[in-house]
Amino acid sequence: MRYQLAKSDLDSLGKHYLQAFDHQIISSLFKIILASCFMGAAGYGTLYAVAPFVNTHTGLGLLIQAALAGLVAVVVFLVFAAYLSLPQGKKLLSFLNYGHPKSD
Repeated sequence: MRYQLAKSDLDSLGKHYLQAFDHQIISSLFKIILASCFMGAAGYGTLYAVAPFVNTHTGLGLLIQAALAGLVAVVVFLVFAAYLSLPQGKKLLSFLNYGHPKSD
């Protein structure tokens, strides 16, 4: 019953509004997927780049390797999110820069 009410409300908004909304979601999804691919590649590359410099046979060495790879991956994601104009990335970067998110 709730679905029928929601559907009738969406139908009353018009096809143009729904297409614009769908386009916004698809665009954001594509940007997130693209930034995530670069994040994964950076993290994976960092794992192998750091491996010769740490002892991967100990827990501490693995912890250092994983921490550096994770840090690099997060930074790469944030940079690409800001570059691709993702609102989430911009808010997070502004929070990290100033300690509080900027209001839109």
